Amino acid sequence: MRIRRFEEYESRIERIDEPGGVAMLLAGTEYYQRNRLSSAVVSRCTGQAVRSPLELARIDLSTLERGGLTRLMSEGSLFSSGRLFIADNVDRAPRRLHPEMRDGVSSPASNAFLLTTDRTSFDSALMRELGE
Repeated sequence: MRIRRFEEYESRIERIDEPGGVAMLLAGTEYYQRNRLSSAVVSRCTGQAVRSPLELARIDLSTLERGGLTRLMSEGSLFSSGRLFIADNVDRAPRRLHPEMRDGVSSPASNAFLLTTDRTSFDSALMRELGE
C-alpha cells in the first residue's frame, strides 16, 4: 500500500498494536518528515504502547554478505519477541541481497522492517515490490 500524505502515514503508525509483521518503506527527500515518521515508528514498535515491544536493530545492507540478512532475521532476540530492523538507502543495497529483502519484507513474522530511501520513483523492480 502506498501512502502519499504525511497524516495518513502517521495515523497508520498510531494503529500499530502488534508490531511484529509490519514492513514500511519511507521514500522521498523530505528529510524532516521522514525523520519524524521514523521516530514515530521506532517509539511505537519498541515502546510500552504495544503488547510486545521489539528490539531495535539498525543494519547496513552494504556490509552484509549473501545470506547475512536471512541469518539476522532468523536469529531470535534475547530481549523481546522480535526485532525492528532499520535499513537506510535500500535502493543502494547490493543485488545479492534483493531476494532476501523481498522475502523478509513479504513475510516478516515476528520482526518488523523500516526501510528508507531518497528515491521518489519506483522504477526498479525491487523498489516496486518493497513499496507495495
